[in-house]
Amino acid sequence: MKRVINSLVENINQNNINGIFSINDAKIFYKILSDKEFLMEKKGYKSIQEKYKVPKKIFELEDTTKVIGYEYYDKSDLLVSYFINNEEINEEYENLLKMFGKVFSETIDYSYSENSHLFFEDRLNNRLKNNISFSIGKYNNKIFNLNNHKICLDILQMNNEIITFFNNKKRKWNIVSQCDPNDLNICIDGTIFDYTAGGQTPLMAELAVFICYNLIQGEYLSLKYNQKAFKYYPEIYNHMSNLNIKNSNISYKVRKIRLESVLKYIDYVIVPTLEKIDYSDWYNDFKNYFVMKLLAVFDFNKMSDEDVIFSLTYAYLFYNKKFDKIDKFKEFLMEVFKC
Repeated sequence: MKRVINSLVENINQNNINGIFSINDAKIFYKILSDKEFLMEKKGYKSIQEKYKVPKKIFELEDTTKVIGYEYYDKSDLLVSYFINNEEINEEYENLLKMFGKVFSETIDYSYSENSHLFFEDRLNNRLKNNISFSIGKYNNKIFNLNNHKICLDILQMNNEIITFFNNKKRKWNIVSQCDPNDLNICIDGTIFDYTAGGQTPLMAELAVFICYNLIQGEYLSLKYNQKAFKYYPEIYNHMSNLNIKNSNISYKVRKIRLESVLKYIDYVIVPTLEKIDYSDWYNDFKNYFVMKLLAVFDFNKMSDEDVIFSLTYAYLFYNKKFDKIDKFKEFLMEVFKC
C-alpha cells in the first residue's frame, strides 16, 4: 500500500516547533523540542497519563533533532470552544472540575518539585527582571484606582519579595497536574495536552495560573499579545473583556462565566484538597505564583502603556492582600471582578 505523507500545519513558537502531518488519512500532532524540554516532555507525559486522559503517543525521535508525535485530537473540544459557545457554567464543566478535584486530592504531597520552574523560577532573571526594569522609572509609587481599590505601586518592594520567595528552595504542597491549565491545553472531556512542565506541581501555582488565565489573560491579555494561538478561534474575540483607563482610574470587567469558572474551581478542586492538609500559608504561596504569571509572560516593551498599568495594578492588588480563609478570598474575587 502506498503511503502519502502531507504536512498540514506548522507553528513556530518561542519554546518549540509543533504541527500536524498526515500519513494517508491518519493525522499526527508533533513537537520539535530542545534536548532539555524533550526529556521534560517525556517525564511530564508519563506522570500525566497515569491520572488524566491524554492522546496516545505515536513515536519519539531522539537523534540530532528531538521530536515527539501524538495522535491528533479534535481541537473543537478545547475549553476555548466551550467558552466561545457558553455564557454560564453547566454540568459538563462541573464534571471536568470534579475530575481535577479527585486527582488533586489523591496526589497531594509535601515534597520538592522542579518541573514548574519552567514557568516561574526560570523566568526570574529574564522576563521578570526585564519587565520590572521597564516599570520602575515609569510607574513606581504611582497611585491608581482599580475597580474602586486604591493602589500605590511599590514595584521594588514587590519585586524583592518575589525574588526572595523563589530563591528559597523548600518543599511545597504539590499535586500531579499539567501546570498550565489554560483554554488551549484542556478539552471539556478532561483530555490534557502539553506536558513539558507536567508532574508534581505546587497546588498554589496551579490555582494562580488558573485564576490569572480565566480572569485576566484568557479573554484579554492573551488575545492581544499571543494572537497566533487563537488564529483558529476568532470568535473568542467577540468576548474580549472591557478595560477602560481614564487618568488614574481603571475599570475592568470580565464575563460572568469566567468568574463563575474560578469560583467553582475553588469549590470543586481547591477546597477538597485543602481539607486534607494543614496549609496555613497558602495565600503567600499563591500571590507569588500569581504575580509571576502576570508579570513574567508578556514583554512590557511590546505592550501598550494601558496594559502595562493594568498588569502592574492587578499584580500589586493581589500581592498586597492576605487571606487565611479561602471563603474570604472568594468574596474578594467576587467584589473585584463583579460582572
